Amino acid sequence: MVYYRTLKPKIKKAILNRQYSREQLQQIHDALERDYRKSRKSMRIAAAAAIALLVLCMVNTSSSEELFSILRGALVLTGVFAFLTFVVSAVPNIQYQRCVHQAYPEYEDSL
Repeated sequence: MVYYRTLKPKIKKAILNRQYSREQLQQIHDALERDYRKSRKSMRIAAAAAIALLVLCMVNTSSSEELFSILRGALVLTGVFAFLTFVVSAVPNIQYQRCVHQAYPEYEDSL
């Protein structure tokens, strides 16, 4: 099971019902950006650790067939990692942008 964050339903409903002022929308946007930056930083650290592990495995392999298997597995893991990074960090921002676009078209470019 993959866990991913979403925009809270209460906030989503309030945006769609136009219950927030421009300042409140900006605060929500800033909080989402802070969370996105934090998760992106932790994902970079995890990626660096994965690359270091891959290099360590490459140094310890004795045949080219083993190396090919390791690189193929690393490519698959990198793809899965990239997808999960997108889901975890970008989904709330995308949902926020979509809700603002629907409910506040006048603020779409400024938020």
